[in-house]
Amino acid sequence: DIQLFKLIRHLKNVDRWREHVFILAGLNGRATLSRPNEIPPTNLHAENTQVTLFIKAPKRLRDTSLNWTIDRNVTLVDVGRTLAEWLHLKTNTESPDFPVFSLRESLSDTEKLPPYERSLLIESGWGARRNASPIRAALLSNQDYLIFDRKPRYYNLLTDRFELNPL
Repeated sequence: DIQLFKLIRHLKNVDRWREHVFILAGLNGRATLSRPNEIPPTNLHAENTQVTLFIKAPKRLRDTSLNWTIDRNVTLVDVGRTLAEWLHLKTNTESPDFPVFSLRESLSDTEKLPPYERSLLIESGWGARRNASPIRAALLSNQDYLIFDRKPRYYNLLTDRFELNPL
């Protein structure tokens, strides 16, 4: 936190803060809960898959106020689409089952936010990269959360926010 503060303060002092895009993203969450048979790199529960994301869009002096928060689930693919748009690159990430949204317009227009109700695919390839296990996957759709394992685990996030009691 201190180093990030120093970086932002320095960029403001040298007048570089306003004109640049800054994206900071966590790679893993903080697995504070002890879960039996789970190791942190393959843990697909919310405490490990929901990470911090900070995006500061470029702003001109006369810009109107920006939307400072996006309280929606977004994916790394959404962040990638946003970067591609800022860099004027073409992307081919369309999928009818898992639509991809750019966050670029969401930072200035609250009407352009990704929908609350969309399905998100969550996966961990840590075990596969080490030839220790297959890719682990989960599906989040509204309040339904399904972790695909040998014995699939289903959670209703409305009644079990911390994913402690699979149904």
